[in-house]
Amino acid sequence: MKRFVKIAIVSLATAVVLFAPFRSIQAQGNKASNHAPAHTAQPATQTSETITNATPHFLLATFLTQGVPETAEGAEVFFTIDSPTTFYCPNRTGCTLVITQNVEVNGGDASGNLWAIGCNVDSVSVCDGYWQGETLVDGNYSTGTELSTLSVTRGSHTVNSWVYSFDGLTLAYYNISYQLYLP
Repeated sequence: MKRFVKIAIVSLATAVVLFAPFRSIQAQGNKASNHAPAHTAQPATQTSETITNATPHFLLATFLTQGVPETAEGAEVFFTIDSPTTFYCPNRTGCTLVITQNVEVNGGDASGNLWAIGCNVDSVSVCDGYWQGETLVDGNYSTGTELSTLSVTRGSHTVNSWVYSFDGLTLAYYNISYQLYLP
């Protein structure tokens, strides 16, 4: 009889250990939520248009670059922020490159000094240099952020970022992420 009790206790403990995580996951999936479960495909609805090209993407690589150069650049110059980063797209139909740029600059006391952040892929400007606004005229720092999504062909490529301004500025800080996705 003692042997039967020991076997029953060991069997019960094994069942608890094996099935408790499943029950926890199942319970989390049944909680009320403002979001549909991940496995349920529902059409997106927006007031102005419907997103029709939502395709799952899979992260292949992330490249991070950052620095505090405190480097001055002249007026109306495309100033390179970081060294080119080399990546390889293995997909025959191409990949998606997502670029997240966070840049801090000081424009001195120049009034109306518009500035922009952009990027190059294979030494060609492919981000249009989106205007971040005017630098602060009191000598304080301005921060700009840009998010770009680009398609690249199969093969080896380089990517880097740049900053531009009407009246010149000082590149104070940058933190840039290049992420390569399939497709």
